[in-house]
Amino acid sequence: MTKLVLFSGGHDSANLLKRAAPDCLAVFFDYGQPARLQEMRAAITVCADLGVELMIEKMPELGRDGDIHYGRNLLMVAQAIPIAISVGAVEVQIGCIDLDHEQFPDCRPEFIKHLNAATQASYGVKVTAPLTSRPSYIVPGTWSCYGGGPYPCGTCLSCRQGQDRWPPHDREGVDA
Repeated sequence: MTKLVLFSGGHDSANLLKRAAPDCLAVFFDYGQPARLQEMRAAITVCADLGVELMIEKMPELGRDGDIHYGRNLLMVAQAIPIAISVGAVEVQIGCIDLDHEQFPDCRPEFIKHLNAATQASYGVKVTAPLTSRPSYIVPGTWSCYGGGPYPCGTCLSCRQGQDRWPPHDREGVDA
């Protein structure tokens, strides 16, 4: 295995996982997010469909401001580096997309570039965000809503970013 993919169970990280499969390990982080159960179910389903091993890791609950968990991606990468080393992975991939840059400083290309330089120099592990300039599409079985309800809420940041990418039959409950 050469890659460790941070996998939230959402469509962006599922696109990343599909590109890396099967030579990868997926890692799901439970940091107390409201949709952790929906995300975890989606991660288990998608990994099973792709034949990818899934590791579930607990993190301390992160504080948040609305939909934003500041430093979330930085903390996940920091926790992923020792896992990558222990399983022999030489790269950690994170599913940052261009729509994330404004709200999440730890998804910006410049941040990833510097984080990668630090992790490569210190640990010999690359950190990449291959979707930063590529479109991401809906992957069946994923969950990309920050809410913890039975259907996507349609109002959170993730839902608002993804609505133009959802096929009409996947929008049940969103426009209500």
